[in-house]
Amino acid sequence: MKRFIFILPLILGLTLSFTALADNDTHNAVEYTVLHPEPQHPRVTQVVTQILLSHHYKDVTADDSLSGRVYDNYLEILDFNKSYFLQSDIDAFKPFRYSFDEFLK
Repeated sequence: MKRFIFILPLILGLTLSFTALADNDTHNAVEYTVLHPEPQHPRVTQVVTQILLSHHYKDVTADDSLSGRVYDNYLEILDFNKSYFLQSDIDAFKPFRYSFDEFLK
């Protein structure tokens, strides 16, 4: 164990010495290619935009069914362990269960 205590500082000292002597110009040796727009990029942008606009969002109707799911998920996220809200708190929130769709209009 005592031998390890003497070897560890020696290894750390040598490592730091070699690091200090290392050539620092290696960071400047990397050359980057300058990117320029290519002729197909405007069309690709249009296609990607069209795909995102038509398929990115799920089309759902805002009705009482959606409001109930939002209410249930929201309470689950807020109090997943059921350790913060009392039953009286949950009962006080119940009138808003089917109102979320009306808040969006």
